[in-house]
Amino acid sequence: MFLVLDESGTFSNKKQRYYIIGGYLTNDLNKVKSIHRKKEAIIKRRKKIPLKANVEFKAHRLLPNDQAMFINAITEESNIHPVAIIVDKNSIQNEISENGAYFIYLKLLIKKVINQFNLKDCNLEILLDNRTFNEKHKNEFLLETKYFYDGRLSLEFLESHHKREIQVADYIANFLYVKYNKDEQKYKTRIKNLDKFFIVII
Repeated sequence: MFLVLDESGTFSNKKQRYYIIGGYLTNDLNKVKSIHRKKEAIIKRRKKIPLKANVEFKAHRLLPNDQAMFINAITEESNIHPVAIIVDKNSIQNEISENGAYFIYLKLLIKKVINQFNLKDCNLEILLDNRTFNEKHKNEFLLETKYFYDGRLSLEFLESHHKREIQVADYIANFLYVKYNKDEQKYKTRIKNLDKFFIVII
């Protein structure tokens, strides 16, 4: 199984109430990449961008209809499950660093996903958008995560510019960031299958 995640917003941004880590769980990463490739081609043709051009369409720069196109195509697949943790920063009383918050809530989301989807004995590959963490932090994270996980666990940081799977996680996390922080109807009304989202709110 693959758990692909990205964050939206920054924990230290006091102007936005909610901090998001979101993405999806799937057993078929090739299906995700294929969907992204097909939908990306639609945007490239409209913008007259060569299909072979390596262009990353970041979520915050997409039109609402285009972002919805990606997410709706993903949620139509029975083996792709959007997941996220929504952190209400107003409820946090202790000071937490940016990196500390990321790992705290990342671990909590992973634990909830493992329990929700009964993944205790599965091989789980966690793919994250690249961050400036060294091997020591990575190994500490894996060690702590294995306390509540019995299967084989791996963790990899990927550059979103070159990885379609991370870009899809970006679209999901950004949609939820806008939904909770801005409550913009133009985004919510275009997204189907919201009941398929597994969301942890704290």
